[in-house]
Amino acid sequence: MTGRPARSRSPRRRSGLWPWLVQVGACRAGWYSDDLLDNLARPSATEIVGDRQHVVFGDRVPMPPFGPPTDRTAFRVAERSAATT
Repeated sequence: MTGRPARSRSPRRRSGLWPWLVQVGACRAGWYSDDLLDNLARPSATEIVGDRQHVVFGDRVPMPPFGPPTDRTAFRVAERSAATT
């Protein structure tokens, strides 16, 4: 053991990941997994999608690519906590 962290926790690394995470979801940029299973064969994004970069507290991120997002079929964007700042 070297005493060094196994993963980077620098702000630069986190800010590079956020644009990919914020656009995730069905009928958005996809789930970045097997598109046949999770997005009805629509390919997941391979680049940052500008119109998918804004989410606000309370928005629903749909899981299935059909029907309106509900509390049972979507993730809800959580309020930012002190632990994430």
